[in-house]
Amino acid sequence: MACKSCSDCGDEFLADGAWKVRCMRCYKRFMDSSRGRSRSPRQARDQGNVVFKVGKHAGKTFRDVKASDPSYVAWAIAQESPHCQIASFADFLSDRPSRFNVVNAPDETPMTAEVLAVHRRVLAAKLQLLATRKQLFRELLLEFHPDRSSEAKSTETLQYINEAKTWFLTDCK
Repeated sequence: MACKSCSDCGDEFLADGAWKVRCMRCYKRFMDSSRGRSRSPRQARDQGNVVFKVGKHAGKTFRDVKASDPSYVAWAIAQESPHCQIASFADFLSDRPSRFNVVNAPDETPMTAEVLAVHRRVLAAKLQLLATRKQLFRELLLEFHPDRSSEAKSTETLQYINEAKTWFLTDCK
């Protein structure tokens, strides 16, 4: 086993083969997206560049199919509960983000002033690079850990930080 850096997100992962270039999370995204002209989700940030993997339009991008086959577009939109590729295509047609990469921000409603201040810091940093966000997350954990912080609301703030972890450290672009 060797420690490698993921070609898509840059995170380190253990690879049991020299040919592996993606961490498991990015590999799953790669398998769920396209494998034609746009090789990875990082390269295909726009859903219109996603390539159909199977079916009569295999190898064509969502954008090409939308422009060239109106009957297929009408059929895809009419599906009550589309699956896999058709669901992604329907999301593209209706200008919605893909239903497969949904991660919501934590609720803002019952927050104290201290938690709200941390929430604002987290929101401001969401668009930064993943490495920067990881560093901020570590700093927040240390700053508000009950054993190290003298603030009365540190436990509540730490709970918020842990709830926000998945949303904050996930790349959804």
